[in-house]
Amino acid sequence: MFVTIRYGADQSVIFNYLCRIVNFIDYVKRTCACETEACIDLIDESGNLMNLSAHQNSLQLASNILKERGKYILIKVTKQDDSETIKYESMLKNIEHSHPALAGQLQKLSNPKVKDKEKDKKEPILRKSRSKDGILNTPSKNKSAIAIKRSASFTQKPL
Repeated sequence: MFVTIRYGADQSVIFNYLCRIVNFIDYVKRTCACETEACIDLIDESGNLMNLSAHQNSLQLASNILKERGKYILIKVTKQDDSETIKYESMLKNIEHSHPALAGQLQKLSNPKVKDKEKDKKEPILRKSRSKDGILNTPSKNKSAIAIKRSASFTQKPL
């Protein structure tokens, strides 16, 4: 039962993750030459943040969060002066070259306001339309299907 963590100049270390999160984080810090006061976290190769930093003093098992034989990249978590903004910085050098999508994901995580603005720009404008039967169709964001039963007395007359 292990996970692989990448950091530094493309270094990889295998860790046993069947331990408490507080112990796991402490051992990762010592092994990967991180500052003892630093707040660290992991991101998987799909761009999912593991949020170990939120549980850094937890006594629950790291195996509850991490996946067996998972491959992760070590990141440093820094709270900015305004204490609402959190900056995520890769501890793997040249992540832009080896994992460009992850570098972009870390930037999005560090700037959530920019992420929300981009989401608002990309969201399509929903318009009402009429089907051939003359029934008003209102598209929904969750794409749920609505069944409409027509009674025998309902018939549409052409104009």
